[in-house]
Amino acid sequence: MKVKTGRHACVIHVTCCALLLLLFGFITSCDNPAAPDTTPPAEVTNLVATAGNALITLSWTEPGDADYAGVRVYSGDSLLSDVAKGTTTGTVTGLTNGTSYALTVKTYDTTGNESAGASASATPIAPDTTPPAEVTNLTATAGSGSITL
Repeated sequence: MKVKTGRHACVIHVTCCALLLLLFGFITSCDNPAAPDTTPPAEVTNLVATAGNALITLSWTEPGDADYAGVRVYSGDSLLSDVAKGTTTGTVTGLTNGTSYALTVKTYDTTGNESAGASASATPIAPDTTPPAEVTNLTATAGSGSITL
C-alpha cells in the first residue's frame, strides 16, 4: 500500500487514532502528543477563617478535580504554607493580635497549575484573662432549711 504524504496522510492518521479510540477505549499510539494541561483545578469551597490567639485557622472543602494535588496559602504574594490533598485545614501562626489578615487559598494540580484563589480574612485576638468583677451588696437571709442570697 502506498501512503501519500501531506493532507491525505493527516486524514489517515486521524482516522487510525479515532478507530483505536472506538475499538479499545484508549489510544495506544498516535504521533500527535496531547496538548499540555494548562487548566488549574477548581477553587476550594466553604472557606472559613477562624481567629485565635496570634493565629488563624483556615478550613475548606477540596475540589473534585482528578488532578487536584493540594492548596497553597498566601498572605499577599508571600507563600505561608503548602497543604497536600486530603488535609482540609491549615493554621497560620506567629500573627499579631488585633491586626486583620487577608489570606488566599490557591489550589494546584499535579502539573503545577495554580488557581486564582479564594480569600478569607480574620483578626487574631488575645484570650480574655481578666476575671469578672467582685460581687457587691451580697446579703444572706436564713429561711426554714435554706439560705437566700
